[in-house]
Amino acid sequence: MLPIRPLRALLAVAFLIVLLVGIDASATALASTRHAQWLTGTLLTAGLIALHGAFAPVLLAWLTNAQPLDDQLRTATTELRAHVGALGTTMQVQFFIVDRQTPSALSVGVGPTSTVFVSRGLMAMDAPTVRFALAHELAHLQAGHPILLSAFFAALYATKTLMELPPIAILLALLGYLAVLRQAELQADRGAARWLGTSAAKQALHALAAALGETRPPARWITLLSTHPSFAQRCSALNMERKKNP
Repeated sequence: MLPIRPLRALLAVAFLIVLLVGIDASATALASTRHAQWLTGTLLTAGLIALHGAFAPVLLAWLTNAQPLDDQLRTATTELRAHVGALGTTMQVQFFIVDRQTPSALSVGVGPTSTVFVSRGLMAMDAPTVRFALAHELAHLQAGHPILLSAFFAALYATKTLMELPPIAILLALLGYLAVLRQAELQADRGAARWLGTSAAKQALHALAAALGETRPPARWITLLSTHPSFAQRCSALNMERKKNP
């Protein structure tokens, strides 16, 4: 759950491009034939997925200097787990606090390494908003988004290399990947709404939008380059979901 900013959107695309170029360069250096390069690149991507699942929580905790669960977060988490437990979910999740004033949360890892990072700025908000943010991240983990989205990226790389796509096609594929990321965010919102109720989810989204300064929807090009939909789009999606499943 991150605010949409033009620079962040551009950095997200730049990171994906650099990652693809890095995998290509490594595959070219390690293998001589086209088939061997494709196989090497695919194996490197698979390795990155495995490392993501196993080490992303540890690496992120180190990079952000995150602290283990404290009493303030424990209270909100206990309330949320009551909702999750009522659904029969038995997820084991680690929680860390990041010393950052901007409201944000992030989930990484898979299975026993499932971890949710929450900023102190988010924890300073009202309890319903905190519960929604935690529910949103737990929905990501329950759906397996961290590992599934990494696997989707691996499939994207394999297709790019096997079909020898031109640069413009690669750019379009990256835009498609960002669209998949945005759909994952909407799915996590729906998961949180099922636990907490649509009205509570929308109120929390409005509170987060106000806290992050998103007073109006961002420009269309920013949304296309972002990993997250705008808060207006997220509320609209929840409204549509409630109409389909009242």
